[in-house]
Amino acid sequence: MATKQNKLFLHIGTRKTGTSLIQSFCQLNQAKLLEYDFFYPDNDKFDERKSKSAGHWNLYRVFEGRDKHYSLGDYLPASCPANNIILSNEALTSEHCDILNIAAKAKEVLHKEFFTKVIIYLRRQDLYMNSLYNEGIISGNRKATWLFDEFLSGGHIPELEYYAVLKSWARAFGKRNIIVRPFETKQFYDGDLIKDFLCCLGLVWREDFVLPGKESINPSPDYVLVEIVRHLNRIPLQKRPMYKLFLERVFDELVYDRRYTRKTGQSHTSPAERVKVLDRYRQSNAK
Repeated sequence: MATKQNKLFLHIGTRKTGTSLIQSFCQLNQAKLLEYDFFYPDNDKFDERKSKSAGHWNLYRVFEGRDKHYSLGDYLPASCPANNIILSNEALTSEHCDILNIAAKAKEVLHKEFFTKVIIYLRRQDLYMNSLYNEGIISGNRKATWLFDEFLSGGHIPELEYYAVLKSWARAFGKRNIIVRPFETKQFYDGDLIKDFLCCLGLVWREDFVLPGKESINPSPDYVLVEIVRHLNRIPLQKRPMYKLFLERVFDELVYDRRYTRKTGQSHTSPAERVKVLDRYRQSNAK
């Protein structure tokens, strides 16, 4: 597979921080990254989400070790073609796994083979919550119709306890091996997320890199569009695939084809609600 001399850059999200864009960029530029001694494995081995993600979605299952069907060898060849490896999976900081214990499990799998650097992007919690709410409405998975205040009171989201999450990864891999970046355009290197991620790898932007198309960027619908879909979710279509196809067509028409150009700038979160969210995490954020 690989030897201890290999450096592994493990990108763990979090969600709502441009992970799809970063993964698509790495996938599109596999050959070019290899020229610079960086190997980004394909997602073909695990085809469960191949059409949905250019990331390594089942990596969290590899680390959990509960299902022997998944192994790190499915991603990495017996002889690694580069000294540096990039793996990316935002599920490592989501409800898909035991967030505060997955780092220790990842170490068990990786520490004998790799020198590991962990890259994590953090978004201000109130903005994260607003984006997560939008996704819950527009995805069609649950046909959600709740209002934002109902969503906000729905329970604790462990991944937003940033200090606890970072502490668990620092405990596993060492504080100096955790690269923490704010998901804020003004703080990105050169104001660009891709350039910022490359900087984390020790690379610089080159003109021969290829940028992903718009299909790799998750839409950011405004308040009105989210409200439209929230009401559409009340339509009694029983078959989920049929409804999701319907929503996809709505977005193709309104968002991707730019037939809906109005941007209200309005947020589902009022100033008081934003303060409420930030207050919930103020103490841990200060650590």
